[in-house]
Amino acid sequence: MIRIFRYRALLGVTLLALLCASASAVTLRLVGQLDTAALNAGVPGSVAAYGNTVYIGNLFGNALLHQIANPLTTPTNVATFGGINNPATNGGLASAGGTSNGYVSLNTDGVTLIAATDNGGGTPDIAQAYTFGTSTLLWGGNAGPGSLNTQTGRIDGAAVEPITGRVMTTGFGGDAQNFYAAATGAPVAVPGANILFYPGVGTGWKDVDYDKATGDIYLRSVGGVARGKRVGDGQFQTLEGGAGVQTIVDGVNNSASAINVAFLPTAFAGQELVILNIRAGVNLFDAKVRAFSATPPSAGGTATDTPVPLSFVLSDGVTPFTTASAASGIYDFSYDPVNNLLYVSDFSSSQVHIFTAVPEPGTLVLVGGAAFALVAWRRRKLNR
Repeated sequence: MIRIFRYRALLGVTLLALLCASASAVTLRLVGQLDTAALNAGVPGSVAAYGNTVYIGNLFGNALLHQIANPLTTPTNVATFGGINNPATNGGLASAGGTSNGYVSLNTDGVTLIAATDNGGGTPDIAQAYTFGTSTLLWGGNAGPGSLNTQTGRIDGAAVEPITGRVMTTGFGGDAQNFYAAATGAPVAVPGANILFYPGVGTGWKDVDYDKATGDIYLRSVGGVARGKRVGDGQFQTLEGGAGVQTIVDGVNNSASAINVAFLPTAFAGQELVILNIRAGVNLFDAKVRAFSATPPSAGGTATDTPVPLSFVLSDGVTPFTTASAASGIYDFSYDPVNNLLYVSDFSSSQVHIFTAVPEPGTLVLVGGAAFALVAWRRRKLNR
């Protein structure tokens, strides 16, 4: 009985250590940077990375897309393309209009690249799909009548749904999921798809991302971040098992364009996180880039915001990472599952920063010590 008690106690310590590890701080170490001016890629407003290819999108009326090869070794701008004022690629619009914020959203699954604009409601937003790894246009359209059939005439956020490969767009002020065939842009009906609404984040959608492995959804709103666990095509559950999506981050209200979110899986930082930008506040990189638990505690349908401390360091692993300016607060994020890296586009500094996650030493000691104690106890038991 005593042996069983000791074993259970050690097992409990190990599980506690793992639990502590899952809620620990995260250090992000810089492993590379893309100087977009040197690459003749303009000023970055959005980014999408997968393996050995990175796409950068510019903001505002003269926005273009840039395909960057070999981002970790010899970065090269192999193609500059797209544009939102070309009727051949924007669904027939003569112009995207003077209020265009340009390419605020890029997303890829390694097969399709989707690029979307936020035109501030002045003219219809534009979405364009390309074959990943190329600059080959699959289709382009706008959210006006007779083109992309959005609920509100807005797009703002677009992503490739990883389970089906379809494109899904959100619309500011709308609760619908808008689905399109990746190859043609044809609208796709998904019966039973949940509406996208939850108190605290409302329907002020500005960006969307998915867990590439599970299809779970993460949405950025002017009111915060919502999540939903995928249980079917277009169907999600809250943390308690109710239908639809649920607020997991609030209190980061930004009624602005270019507010973004990305999901970071356990494989990256040892815990499921969402990372987002705050447009307002102190002019510091680490004040405007925040991380939260993607699966926070929840009671009665109200998720408890769980900030996760982030430390940004240079390649030496010690020197704090800083930027010359963070005034705009315009950052976009892309997790590359091939190389397990996080890309952060930085509008104010004309850079794309590339980070890897570093386990906290204290966490490794705690988990390792508990695991060692458990293994040692089992060996002693077997040798008796």
